[in-house]
Amino acid sequence: MTKFIELNRRFYKAPDKDNPEESAQDSYLLSHLGGDKSLSWPELLQHRLVVILGEPGSGKSTEFRLQ
Repeated sequence: MTKFIELNRRFYKAPDKDNPEESAQDSYLLSHLGGDKSLSWPELLQHRLVVILGEPGSGKSTEFRLQ
């Protein structure tokens, strides 16, 4: 059985930017830019359609199964 550690992950709306590199950089810095506008899993699951982007191997599939 795979061990899973609860991360209490938070999610942010992707910024509207034309430059994908700038968008990726901003995604790592959002929590430090002031104001916490992040969503928890329960809040995220209230939305009908969501796209989650993340690095390969970051646990997205496992988290989806557990949610």
